[in-house]
Amino acid sequence: MMEYDVTGPYQNYMQILKRNYEVYAKTGTSDWGDKGLEYGIPQGSVKDRWMVASTSQFTTAVWVGYDKASKDQISYITNDVSRMNLPGNVNSLILNELYRERAKPASVKQPSGVVSITHVLGVFPYVSPLADMNPSLVTTALIKKSFAQLGTLVPPALENPTSFDTTMIDSGSQKQFDFAFSAYPNPEALTIAPPTLDMELIVKDKTYTAVGTRLYDPSWIFGAVRYKVRLSIGSTVIAEFAESTNAFSKVVDVPPKSTVRVCGYFGYDSSGITSSEICKDIVVEDTQVNVPNNLTGHSYSVTRDFLASYGINDQVVTYTLPNTATSNQLGTVSLISPAIEGKKYTLTEFEALNIAVTVIDKSVDLNTEFIGKTQAQAEANKICGLITCTFETTVGTLITEVRVDGELVTDEDTYMLSALKPDGITLIIP
Repeated sequence: MMEYDVTGPYQNYMQILKRNYEVYAKTGTSDWGDKGLEYGIPQGSVKDRWMVASTSQFTTAVWVGYDKASKDQISYITNDVSRMNLPGNVNSLILNELYRERAKPASVKQPSGVVSITHVLGVFPYVSPLADMNPSLVTTALIKKSFAQLGTLVPPALENPTSFDTTMIDSGSQKQFDFAFSAYPNPEALTIAPPTLDMELIVKDKTYTAVGTRLYDPSWIFGAVRYKVRLSIGSTVIAEFAESTNAFSKVVDVPPKSTVRVCGYFGYDSSGITSSEICKDIVVEDTQVNVPNNLTGHSYSVTRDFLASYGINDQVVTYTLPNTATSNQLGTVSLISPAIEGKKYTLTEFEALNIAVTVIDKSVDLNTEFIGKTQAQAEANKICGLITCTFETTVGTLITEVRVDGELVTDEDTYMLSALKPDGITLIIP
């Protein structure tokens, strides 16, 4: 470290000692505090400065300052005098004379009782880095061998929740769980620490503040503290959540007639270490299903979404286009079997039904229907009675192209009539 003071990349008074051999240095100061006020010395003024310089052969020390104050005389080191760097210049001159005719000194040899350790920066007692740890948080240094034992890096012990409550309400085939914790006692632990550190020193009712570089914070390794919840049925975990707020809601797919154990605890975002848990058992009753009485006559999407809200996605869908169908009926439900509308079921009963839905609609191959036909033939086609057919003609008599939303229809394309209803089709007669 003392060699780095001389050769390091930051500017200081010791860099004047830099040579083509190793030099080691240390500086220091003392100030008058408030004892010099009676002599007209400003409070906190520098009383003296010193510098020690060493090679492997010699050690020199230079002290510059005032051992006592004199009234009406400058008895402190001013900024101008500091900038002169008298201790550094004197030490530098001494080094020049010492090695004017001597050979360059060798570097100081590492004693056998001093060893190198690699440890986490900013943590004491020293601890070993974790695997794949950010290199910027790791440093290598020399230490007396008897103190070279490294500990294990662990996060701070977590506080324990003093309360945890949960309630459950139906949300279709799922359940909404509302969770509420006691607030974590240290709110700063709920966020990742910034790279800077605000510092404060109070001296005789005066506050001094500064901002420095934070060397280490547990949140950089183990993550922030989180409010965690685990839901289990028997030995099977069905859901786990971690949030930064102490009250939140989650929707979970839970089988009816089951008992859910809900446990709340504190834990780190990136570590398996947790606090003690508070657990509650919630009995899930069979969900009541109230089927609307107006599904038929409305868009199939209404029926589909209603069934999906209870986890039913395997209903049989049949498409049919009666001769009497109108444009407004395209895509609507004409029949549901069994007749479930307006009835009540338990979810268990509802899931056991084999539901079939009949929809007024048809899948059509537009090229087969219209290519090679005259405009009169196309107008007579039932499709043009249900959706808008626009004709673009020049001098020809037969349709050669069909377009949907400006795109050319190919022989591989098929369309549901209800999907064509909004914009219709364009028939080209060149």
